[in-house]
Amino acid sequence: MESVEISLKKGKLTFLWLAMMGGLIFMGWWFITSGQEANVLVLRLFHVAMGVLLLLIAATLLPFGLRLAIKTPGLIIDKHGLTDHSATWQNGFLAWSDIKAIEVAQPEQTAMMFIVLFDPEKYLQSRTKIRRFFARTGNRFGYPSPFGIVVGNLNIEFAELVKVVEQYWGDYHQRSNVARNSTEEVHV
Repeated sequence: MESVEISLKKGKLTFLWLAMMGGLIFMGWWFITSGQEANVLVLRLFHVAMGVLLLLIAATLLPFGLRLAIKTPGLIIDKHGLTDHSATWQNGFLAWSDIKAIEVAQPEQTAMMFIVLFDPEKYLQSRTKIRRFFARTGNRFGYPSPFGIVVGNLNIEFAELVKVVEQYWGDYHQRSNVARNSTEEVHV
């Protein structure tokens, strides 16, 4: 079975990047032009908080912009596993043999496919500290796994993606004679 490459929705991501860039420019202008005369402690604290937020947005813009510039597909599915580049903080390669279950959910507006691993710490240790932090924040929201694929960023319908992943995951388990859990729908 050949690999399936699913591209990113470049139009949506470009719009989001431009919106973030506009926010960064506005916040930068506000940060530079205000706060010098603020003697009130609350205003100074607000100014510092806005500066930290400004840095976080700037730190997100670079990888987000790279996602738009680089022609790597958003998701690659093959007989060995899946390689996720669907979001700014991408999951990278996840082998079928390391996947315990695949759960699908639609929290709020975005369809998500969560990859539950037998040993998630093994994958998390290979990430930078900031990626580990963002991966673990999902646990606070009740997500079943820190490894989620943002389906809304991909050029494929949600039901079609579930079907393709199910097919490849099923073929892997058939080849390896290993029992597998079915894809479950979760509500988060």
